[in-house]
Amino acid sequence: MSQLDNVAKLTTALGEYFKSTPLTIAVVDDMPLARQSLKRSMANISAKDVHLFNSAESMLSAWKSRHFDIILCDLNLPGKNGAWLLNQAKELKLMDCSDIFFMISGETRSKAINGLLTLSPDEYIIKPYNEVLLYRRLKRNLEKRDNYISLMTALKVGTHYRILLEDQLEKNRPTELGAAKSYRAVGDALLDLNMYDESLKLYRDASKRFQGTHNEWAQLGYATALNHTNNKAEAIETYTKMLTSTNNPLRIHAALAECYKDVGNMELALESAYEVFKEASHDLLIAEQVANLAKAAGKHAVAEEACYRIVRLTKRQADDIGKRLCDHLLACGEIIINGQDPIYDYSIVKRFQASLHEMRELKHVSPAELSNSYKAEIQYCVSQNKLDAASVARGRWFRLIDAGKAQAFTKAQQYTLDKLLGLYNKPALAA
Repeated sequence: MSQLDNVAKLTTALGEYFKSTPLTIAVVDDMPLARQSLKRSMANISAKDVHLFNSAESMLSAWKSRHFDIILCDLNLPGKNGAWLLNQAKELKLMDCSDIFFMISGETRSKAINGLLTLSPDEYIIKPYNEVLLYRRLKRNLEKRDNYISLMTALKVGTHYRILLEDQLEKNRPTELGAAKSYRAVGDALLDLNMYDESLKLYRDASKRFQGTHNEWAQLGYATALNHTNNKAEAIETYTKMLTSTNNPLRIHAALAECYKDVGNMELALESAYEVFKEASHDLLIAEQVANLAKAAGKHAVAEEACYRIVRLTKRQADDIGKRLCDHLLACGEIIINGQDPIYDYSIVKRFQASLHEMRELKHVSPAELSNSYKAEIQYCVSQNKLDAASVARGRWFRLIDAGKAQAFTKAQQYTLDKLLGLYNKPALAA
């Protein structure tokens, strides 16, 4: 069959689908030609309710007030990117489990793609692509969506999951791949309905039945069900075993990080999260997770590294840069306080100086953030025995406090600061 025949066949099938099942579609791309191209592709299959957005921020704003069934989103957007949008949608619970999210990008590096897959978009489409590919992926996901909705409806009215499994197996015969697809569909529905005891039984059976390439999803589902039924130790053991054979270790490390955090082992949680952090360089939420875990585990150098990445991502994504810069400066301060002097690591010195310079260039900074930045600057100057520079920074800080631009501190905090500078019992500097 020629490509034209394929397009015609897929166009007809999808056109009939959208005529009978109108769905709302969002196209997110900063390039006008790309937006219009996707709009035309959707119009060719009778998808009429299509909304165009040129940024992740504008899409998120609209998403908070209305529902979208299908999202076709470019990864590399100016400001906040597509990965940020998908993370926000999940965090704010804007997506139903039946919604479809396609991530589209020209990124072809395997590390970058693997990092994106931790976000679990329904599809990752590499540019350039043709309509045959787009329509095939869309058709596959719409079929999966309809099947999922049918399973969820049946489970909600009390249909036993084994009856539904038998129906799915009958529909997907005779291959093992079809059988695996059946187990996975029912298992996903059980997990999404928080039916963890039932999902544990199904995934245990699936883990025994399927081996090799059809087994990883079953092991992952089984470990997820164990985790939700408070079998944390067994879940950790299952995830750990999977690391020796998985094709996507980042997803397993992300799950392990959550398990270890739940049992209070912050060091191992950080170790697992850091594996994801190294690969998923675009992911702001992973960087924030690593920063928080590193602080909890007392790993100040890792916290500084994560905070600095947050600064870089936030700067590119036009978020609250003042807070992020302040967090990074304070992370550097923790390294100083705990005896890990940055003078011995020139890369940290450079990062600290860069963040401090950017902080001083900002026109709008909260009083608390401004005070914290001066605290970090003084700690840094003292660590390098630059007491004159530290005293100058203290003087600027006091003048900003007097002007109401920086947060005032208590007498105890002022005593600590003056003692650090060797100024206690000496005449105060002129404000």
